[in-house]
Amino acid sequence: MRRVHRILPIYYSWILLYAVIVLVALAGGPNPFSASERELKQVLPQLLFLQNFQLSLYPFQQAWFVVTWSLAVEEQFYLFAPLVIRFLTTRNLVIALLSAIAGAPLIRFLVFRYWFPSTLAAVYLLPCRADALALGVLLAVGWRSQAFRAFATRHRRLLQWTLFLLFAGVCCTLRWMVGPVTLLRATIGYSWLALLYVCLLLLALSQTDTWLAGIFRWKTLRWLGTVSYCVYIIHLAILLLSHQIILHGAPEFYDLPGAGVTALATILTLALAALSWRYFERPLIRRGHTYAYEQESSRRLFLKPSGERSLTETPESNM
Repeated sequence: MRRVHRILPIYYSWILLYAVIVLVALAGGPNPFSASERELKQVLPQLLFLQNFQLSLYPFQQAWFVVTWSLAVEEQFYLFAPLVIRFLTTRNLVIALLSAIAGAPLIRFLVFRYWFPSTLAAVYLLPCRADALALGVLLAVGWRSQAFRAFATRHRRLLQWTLFLLFAGVCCTLRWMVGPVTLLRATIGYSWLALLYVCLLLLALSQTDTWLAGIFRWKTLRWLGTVSYCVYIIHLAILLLSHQIILHGAPEFYDLPGAGVTALATILTLALAALSWRYFERPLIRRGHTYAYEQESSRRLFLKPSGERSLTETPESNM
């Protein structure tokens, strides 16, 4: 319920705005993206978080929704992860997570080379990105262990050198990590990046007195974190729309007008995200957090609105 309140309202509002713009365009109103009736067919996949199965989109659909492929992966992950965590022992869960981490590069290779060549399927599909998700869950499992946390705290140098080597690897392979998807990027590249970010997070969590952890506590970064979800959803559409309206073309950053319009789009995106956070997202998140965890004697966790008693609640189950 907390994730529902965090993710769905603003995302479905964005879909609704898309549908309104298309309907207005079809009725003879402004139509900067040359929208047509085919655009309405995109609404259902977006509502059901199936957009990552679509490997090509029309221009307006791409401008409005292309970034949300990763949101679809996240929501599909939410369908499987709770069941796996609920019914596997910690040992079997770790084995399953390690298997996903090891298997994802192989799946990406098969998808990239044989199953769906010349597409972005190796980027968009859940099994292809399972390594990053599994690494996050594995870190969460480890962080619950006092022994693991003590090990990470004691071995600062090991984490620092690991982070340095991972970062150096990214720098050395940067030419293959940007632009069109390459074999390196589609196989070990994404796993390497996931390991880099996990190591970065672990170092910041375990070594709270370092300059790196201090950077992550900067107020500016924390503020960007609060508005980042809205920025993620709207930034590309605002960028494309700004360039289309002002410069009548696709975004380019190689001259002063292009840089100026891009800066304007950035400011507009952050301003809209700040307004969304203050008047729309934050009240909904507070509403979502009225659902509190409660643990029954059977060790089963569930959510219920705070202050309400379930029919099966016992004194021993209160938390």
